[in-house]
Amino acid sequence: GVQTCALPICFPVTIQVDVLFDSAIQSTQNINMNHDSGTISGDVTTGGNYNSNSGSLIVQGTVNLNSTDPIPVPDLTAWQAAATTVVNGDKTFSSGTYSGIRFVQGNVSINSNVTMNGTIVATGNIQFSNQSSITVLAGNNKAALIAGGSLTGSNSSNIYVEGLVYGSQGINFNNQSIVTGK
Repeated sequence: GVQTCALPICFPVTIQVDVLFDSAIQSTQNINMNHDSGTISGDVTTGGNYNSNSGSLIVQGTVNLNSTDPIPVPDLTAWQAAATTVVNGDKTFSSGTYSGIRFVQGNVSINSNVTMNGTIVATGNIQFSNQSSITVLAGNNKAALIAGGSLTGSNSSNIYVEGLVYGSQGINFNNQSIVTGK
């Protein structure tokens, strides 16, 4: 069945039972983790395939492939309503510390030396390439990075994310040094 989600809680359309996001990394599409190192402290759930090639990435949980269970989909309208900051158009997070729920109606780029105490939600893609020292701490929101499009990262190091990482159109990490937990 279809699920709608408001903040970190999802409600099945057919029954009114709360369902939480249970995975550290989740997508309705493919998840590719190629040449990556680090640790994922939690499950990886995908409606497609999971590929992990030639890296030292450790998943301290279960990898759920081609999940037949409904994968919760974040309700972007609810996240926008809860946002402390709404940006119309693309946004680049440059070096600095940010907090709250940042809702971007567009694509997001995250540069080096960024700390986010909260959640970044984009209606488009979230990407970081050739960056280092990115920390996202979701706190009580439980969701750290939510992309309505894809979530991609390449050739980056010292990436630490505490909370759900969600890419609706897939997640692609290549040559990353990443630690993710929920």
